[in-house]
Amino acid sequence: MVPQEIRNVERPKNTIVIDTGHEGAKRYEVKERKGVRYIKGKNPQPVNGKVIGYIFEGKFVSRRPKTGDIELKSFGCSYLIWTLSRDILSDLASVYDLNEASQIYTIAALRVMRRHITDRRLNTAYCSSWLSELVPNVALSETTVSSFMKKLGNDYSRIVSFMKRRVDSLEKNHHIAIDGTLKQDNSVVNDLSDYSYKARVRNTREISVIYAYDIEKKEPVCCKVYPGNMVDATSYDDFIRENGIKTGLLVDDKGFPPSNIKHILSSNKGLGFLTPLKRNAKAITENNMYDFDSLIEGKFGNIPCRKHRLDNGYFLYSFREPWTETKEEKDYLKHNAKTFDRDDFREKDRSFGTIVLESNQDMEPKTAYDCYATRWLIELVFKYYKNSLDLDQTREQNNSSVIGSEFINFVSTLMTMRLVDRFGKIEELADESFCDIIDDLNSVQKIKVKDRWEFVKMNPRTEDILDKLQIRNKPVVVKKKRGRPKKNAL
Repeated sequence: MVPQEIRNVERPKNTIVIDTGHEGAKRYEVKERKGVRYIKGKNPQPVNGKVIGYIFEGKFVSRRPKTGDIELKSFGCSYLIWTLSRDILSDLASVYDLNEASQIYTIAALRVMRRHITDRRLNTAYCSSWLSELVPNVALSETTVSSFMKKLGNDYSRIVSFMKRRVDSLEKNHHIAIDGTLKQDNSVVNDLSDYSYKARVRNTREISVIYAYDIEKKEPVCCKVYPGNMVDATSYDDFIRENGIKTGLLVDDKGFPPSNIKHILSSNKGLGFLTPLKRNAKAITENNMYDFDSLIEGKFGNIPCRKHRLDNGYFLYSFREPWTETKEEKDYLKHNAKTFDRDDFREKDRSFGTIVLESNQDMEPKTAYDCYATRWLIELVFKYYKNSLDLDQTREQNNSSVIGSEFINFVSTLMTMRLVDRFGKIEELADESFCDIIDDLNSVQKIKVKDRWEFVKMNPRTEDILDKLQIRNKPVVVKKKRGRPKKNAL
C-alpha cells in the first residue's frame, strides 16, 4: 500500500506509483500508463509501462538511462559513411545473412572511423556512434568478434562469391589496376606469415595482400591474401583466375611479366594488359622506342611519343615526360658530381623521363598513357590502407582469422576511397588531411532530448563542412522581396 503523502507528490500525468517493498531510494517506482486491457465481463484493466522515475524524499526523481542506453552519439562520420556505402550492406546481404552482413559492415565502418581501434573496443565505439541507430542490434563483444573472424575465414567460398559479384558488375570499358602490398605479421601459428625478400632485411614476417582497382570508378574491386614469400607472378595468376577477371585492361607494374598469364589472356579475349618495361629491356633499343615521332597532350604539357607493333602482335608505346626528364637529370648530376662519367651520362641521358609500355591491345598512344598515368590511384589505396586506416599490421593469429580480418579491411578500404573521392570534390577540404576530416566529423554529435535527436552545438567551420557534405538538413530560408506587398486589384 502506497502512503497517501507519496501519492500526492507531483509527478508526470498518466503515471502510477508502485511500492516495490525494497528499502532505499528506489522503493516507490513511478510507472507510465501504457494502455488499457479489456476483459470480457469485467471492468477495463490499466496496463502499466516502463519505470520513468521514483518518489524519493518527497520529490519525483526522473530515472536515468541504464548503462548502454547512450543518449549522446557521434553522428557525422557514421552518417556520411552510410550515405556513401549503404549499397555495400545490400551486397553483403546477398551473400551472407543479414546479421553477418551487418557485423561485417559495422566493423569495417568502425575501422574507418577509429583508425587505432582494437576488437575489444569495437562494441563501445559502436554504442556511442550513430551506427547503432543506422544498423541496430549488432553483436560486437570481444569474444563474438574473435569467433566471427574465424568463421569468416573458414567460410572462404562466400568471400570469393562476394568478390566475383563485384568483378561481374564491372563495366566493359573500365580499366583495372592490379598491385600488391606487404603487411607485418609475426604470428607463428598461421601459414600465411612468412619472410619476403624485403622482410628478411627488416627481420620481420609479412603477408601479401593483392588488390584489383577500378580506375574509372576510383575504388577497389576485389582482393586476396597470400603468403609473404610468394612470387608476384604466381599470386597474380591465381588472383585473376579465382576472381574471374575476364574483361578490362590490367594495368600492372614492372614486377609483373605478362608471360606468366599468357594462357589466361589467350582464353579471355576481352582481357588486356598494359605493363611498363624496365629501361634496360632489349625490346626498347631493338625497336628504337626512343625515336619519338608524334606528340600527345599531357597534364603539364605536350609529350613526345611513339607506337610500334611487334611481330607477336603485341604493341609498344613510349613516352618522354619533359618535367620528369628534368628532375631525373638533376638527380643524376647531384648523385654523380664526384664520379661523373661522360659515357655513362650519355647512355642514361636518352632514357631520362621515359616510359615504355607493352600491351596486347591496339589503342591510341594517348589512351595508353592516360591508363598508366591514373595507375597511381591504387598506390593511393595502399597509402590510406596502411596509414590512414592503420592497417599496416595484422593482429590475428591463425589463417582463418587473417583471411576474415583482411576481408573486412577490404570493405573498410572501399568505404575509405569513397570518402576520399567525396572530400576531393570540396574545395574547402583540399588542404585538410583525411584523418583530420574524420576527426572533425566524429566530433559532430547528436543528443536525445524528449525522444528526439538534436545536433549538439558546434563551431561554424564544422557546420560549413556538414553543409558542403550534405549530411545536415539545413533549414531553407525564403527571401522576401523588399518593400510593401502590392494590394490586390479590385
